[in-house]
Amino acid sequence: MDWTEVETPHGPNEIAVIPIRYDGLDAESHQIDLAALGESLQGMSKVLGVVGHFVVTGKYAKQVQALDVRVVALEEPKANCFRIDAALQFVQQQGMLQGSIGAVIGVIVTWLVARNSNKSTEMKMLKDSLDRAIHEMAQGNQATIQALTQTLERVAEGTRPALRRAVTPVGGTCTSMTIGGVAKIDIPTAEAIRSDTPDEVDDARPYIVRITELDLESSSAKLRLGDGDDDARVAAQIIDPAFAVPGNLYMQAFTTQAPLRVTAKATLRDGAITRLYVSDARSP
Repeated sequence: MDWTEVETPHGPNEIAVIPIRYDGLDAESHQIDLAALGESLQGMSKVLGVVGHFVVTGKYAKQVQALDVRVVALEEPKANCFRIDAALQFVQQQGMLQGSIGAVIGVIVTWLVARNSNKSTEMKMLKDSLDRAIHEMAQGNQATIQALTQTLERVAEGTRPALRRAVTPVGGTCTSMTIGGVAKIDIPTAEAIRSDTPDEVDDARPYIVRITELDLESSSAKLRLGDGDDDARVAAQIIDPAFAVPGNLYMQAFTTQAPLRVTAKATLRDGAITRLYVSDARSP
């Protein structure tokens, strides 16, 4: 299910249904740490409530009691994950917005995730969709477009703490969460959102590395980029499930000091790699 709108059985007002899905680790067995889930749902309630209120009113509301929308939970179990559907029930009929409420909320929440994880490439890709959403909300009025754009910046700043709470489970009790079927938050993205000064999150790329340090309990490592002793060495987190299998490629490469071809997402600061999140490996 993607961002969608369905008719509410409780009245004529619009309702947008947003699936929140947690995958990996505990979530594969349909369970999740309750404390982490509570933090996540409180964060998501604030993010979705504020964004939903902005979409139907064009305004930023800091206090929950001022919101023009209720966020409730629906139950819908799915295989190999832990999933909760959040439903936005609007107090009034949609105001400014003439098109799809769910689609516009989806674009804005996806942009918030990219903005707070410092994904500059993804933000550029989302710009056209975000501009169209704002244009639709403003019905083409240029003065209203400018006002909405400024208000959206307040929404982004105001929901930053809530988004940090929302990603609490990622990296501890699950490996990723997906909001609305489109906004996926993996471990490097969650770490960037939680950081006070987020590094830029790069796309997944291939690297040739040598493992110079390896911690089997924490899945952390130090990797030398390239196969020479003078090449740069960076911190890494191995998030590949295969790392739990005895005699895996990572352990073999560490023992023999042989080069290893990996797929990893890098976090970057001023263009330099600060950490690699390794998701796959194979022999060169």
